[in-house]
Amino acid sequence: MCGSFGIPPMSQPQKHHYIPVFYLKQWAGPHGRVVEYSRPWKAVKPRRTHPDGTGYERNLYAIKGAASARTHEVETEFMKGFDDIASRALKLMHENADVELPPKIAAGWARFLVSLLLRNPENIAKIHALFHKNVAEQSEKIKKTYAEDRSPDEPPTFEEFEALARKEFFPVGEAWALPMFLDGSDAAKAIYGMSWIARPFGDRSYKLLTSDRPVILNTGLLNIRNFLMLPLGPRRLFVAAKDSADLPKITRLPDDILARTVNEIMASQAQKYVYGADDSQLRFVEARLGKGLAKTFTVRDVEHAPA
Repeated sequence: MCGSFGIPPMSQPQKHHYIPVFYLKQWAGPHGRVVEYSRPWKAVKPRRTHPDGTGYERNLYAIKGAASARTHEVETEFMKGFDDIASRALKLMHENADVELPPKIAAGWARFLVSLLLRNPENIAKIHALFHKNVAEQSEKIKKTYAEDRSPDEPPTFEEFEALARKEFFPVGEAWALPMFLDGSDAAKAIYGMSWIARPFGDRSYKLLTSDRPVILNTGLLNIRNFLMLPLGPRRLFVAAKDSADLPKITRLPDDILARTVNEIMASQAQKYVYGADDSQLRFVEARLGKGLAKTFTVRDVEHAPA
């Protein structure tokens, strides 16, 4: 550890995992490694790695330009506690197919599902851009009346006020934009109100894959309808449905049909990485990784799937 409080300075970038280690551990083999499928050039290559060695970007949630004691506070003060609750939920769902979680843990799991859709580098960049757009709009409003509205302890000119804000407040606001959204997410509230099940798979079925885009939605984040899914491991699938009558339509499918459909979407919607317990699905992944081949998975598709 570095520094008086064990918080590393910005000069030592930290791994900030957008695919949490506790989640990827569900695919780890006897030696604690998962198989990471990626396409570094033309061909897809399988790589065995510890869950800590993939699905991260250095300083992804860091406060840029902050004093070293604050640089990683989003990761240490929010994301860690956030993921700890989700880890407890995951453990409980591996123990029982009927998901009955304590309210606090269930609410944390719902927010965690939303976070998996947003915490990747591409969406973090979009969130930061939106933050700066909103700041610029507010700055224009403040500028017009700054001279009349400023308090005695504020800088005498708007330009000085803005310079101070950009140095001390904007980096913090930018970094905390994601946690603030997750804490009040309407999408998380919608998921919390759905019916849930952790559907097990037999040992003879295809093993479920996961990826750097692991949540399967049948609609967009801002209009969650019908259901969503998340692989919980090679042999278990989380399903949430707005209408409880839709759960049997999904879960009654034979193991191999459902597993193959999930894997099809999982590999197709991945950006860089697909993860598995072994490399037995290399050809399957190579044909699909990042190609967006999968269609949206809807209840209608499930109802008309071959038996």
